[in-house]
Amino acid sequence: MSGFIQIVPGLLAAIGRRRLLTAPGALAGLVTGEAVVTWLTLAEVETRHVNAGLVALAVNLLVAVAVTALFRRPAASPTMESAPGAHEDRGARKNPGPKTRTRAAMTIEEGERP
Repeated sequence: MSGFIQIVPGLLAAIGRRRLLTAPGALAGLVTGEAVVTWLTLAEVETRHVNAGLVALAVNLLVAVAVTALFRRPAASPTMESAPGAHEDRGARKNPGPKTRTRAAMTIEEGERP
């Protein structure tokens, strides 16, 4: 049970519109948390009556937040849409002129077969 709780930060961070953790951050936290649980359990380290899973969960969260801070993508750069003058030539595209028809469409409208 102690190792199973290590997946909770990744699951909770994935819920909602805004991602709180990056994939590398969640994975690094999960792996680190599982390693700490395994070490605390197999080495029989005294945790003063605190579950090994909770101790590892704290380490999991610290690592996940640290890796997320290191690997978060920078804010989106301005696109051409936001560049000055990007919308000036749009009016010309709205009314392109007469519709172009294919040769087959013109012959069918005129009553001829292609």
